[in-house]
This record gives sequence, C-alpha cells and structure tokens, in this order.
Amino acid sequence: MAKMLSVKFGALNITVHPHDKDGQIYLDLFNYLYKVREPLQVRGNDYIYLSALKPLNDDKPLEGLQGTFTKLTGIEVSEWFDTTTDKLAEQDIVENVNIPSHLFPNAKFFNFIFFPKKHILISEIYDNKGTVSIGTLAKFFEKLFYRQDIREKFTTATVHVLPDMGKVEEIIRMGTLVTLELEIYRPNADDVEEVETSFLEKLERLNAEKLEEKYETQRKGFLTLDEETKNKMRVAAKNGKVYAKAIDEQGLVKPHSTENIPFVEQDKYDPKTTDKLDFLKRKALEIYARFTPSKGKFKGDN
Repeated sequence: MAKMLSVKFGALNITVHPHDKDGQIYLDLFNYLYKVREPLQVRGNDYIYLSALKPLNDDKPLEGLQGTFTKLTGIEVSEWFDTTTDKLAEQDIVENVNIPSHLFPNAKFFNFIFFPKKHILISEIYDNKGTVSIGTLAKFFEKLFYRQDIREKFTTATVHVLPDMGKVEEIIRMGTLVTLELEIYRPNADDVEEVETSFLEKLERLNAEKLEEKYETQRKGFLTLDEETKNKMRVAAKNGKVYAKAIDEQGLVKPHSTENIPFVEQDKYDPKTTDKLDFLKRKALEIYARFTPSKGKFKGDN
C-alpha cells in the first residue's frame, strides 16, 4: 500500500492601497520583495526567507505566482557553553568558531501560490519535513511592510491571516453574545460584492485606514445581530478581526476571536503518482475558490 504524505495549508489576505484593478501592483510588490530578499527574523530564533518566486504561467503572470518560504534558525554566537568543563567556553576557543553570516541551519521549505487579482496567498504550513505557523508567515510580511523602502514604493500594505469562515459563521449564529468588537482595514474592491465595496467607499470618504466598532449588550439579554452587522463581521474576519464574548452552557463568559481560528486545510497525496507542486497547485485553487466575496448588502451606510 502506497504511503500517503500529509500536508497542511494556511491562507493570507494581502492588500495594497492604492492599487490597480488588474492586480499588477501585487506582482510589482512580490517581485520587489524577491529582489531585495534577505532572511528576516520573525520570532525568537526563527527566520523566514523568500527563496524562490516565479509565475505559474510565464505568458500570464497575473494568473498567479509560485514561490517558496524557507524557515531558518538564527544562531546566537555571543555565548558558547563547553560541556567538557561545564562552563562558558574560553574566549580563545570561541574565536576559532567561524560561521559565515550567509549560512543558516535547519532549513525547512514551504511552497506557496499567490493570486494577484484577489491578493490571496495559499501556503504549505506542514509536511513530513517541517512545520511553520501561518501567523509566522504573516509576521514576516508585517515586518516587511514596515520597512521604509516598501512604504515609499507601495504606500500602505497590510496582511491578515484568513480565518476558518465556517467557524466565523458559528460566531455569527451565537445567540448569547454580550460583547462584539470589529476591526476592519480597508478592503480591496476588486471583484467583490457590495459588502466590501460599501466599506471601502466609506473609509475612502473619511480618509480612514480602518474602522473599529464595539457593541455591548444592555444589563440583561443578549445582542441581536441584524444582517448589516453580520455582514460587517464577515468583512472584518477577512480584513481585520472579530472579537466577541458569549455566555456558554455553564453560564460562563467565553471569548471568541478570529485570531484564534485560522483557516487550516489538511490533505494527503501519493508521492509516487503525484508531484508535490502539482498537488499544491490543485489545493491552492480549491482553497482560493472558497474565499469568495462576502454575501449580502449594507444598508444605511452611505
């Protein structure tokens, strides 16, 4: 029986303002990131490096980019411990240790597909050789987007971990919500329905980068969500965050946050019959199709 290999995938929503409708700005962004690439410390000793990038179709780069994140370990060389003496190593011994600055150990590779037109990135986050959290990859982009050269070339770029939309709907359906907080950054209005479009227009009229709303129930009872608020929650889930508190079956207040429910897809393939990158492309297209525009319309926001 063939041994199947398991892979997990996560997803990011990357937005740039101002942008163009065909997605060229996203190609420019990723090509620039690849041009100036260097290992970037994200958490502790973990570094992420954009080690490969190319179009899925050389003649039609807007169809998507294929790339690789390499997770590396940074070595702190300030103090070495000598297990033969159970003491810190003597300076003359340490001076003989020479690790070139361009060498990093423990390389783990995670392939991804980026779709410029809707600025969604689907990445491997686990296979039989290693693991990386989707939050770590988001942190990689967050740090890059704070760099002065990138801010000058692309003005405002943001990244959000895409959540499990099924679990978002579970929060929306909760009938015992007592607190609801929404944080919504400007969405891109490319190929979306009126939900995102309405928000974008409102934020642009206000010259605002993000919107925050908070609802608290009266002394007794629970929040009653109308369709407008539910739609705002769906937009916030993909372009910011949703934080809520609800009363559970034991009568206790329980927090719920989209930050704690990232989208994760797991599937298996047979390496003897299926190429790993072909498997990634197929899964990326499947996942990409699920993150369709939020449904419904806003009312009274104009």
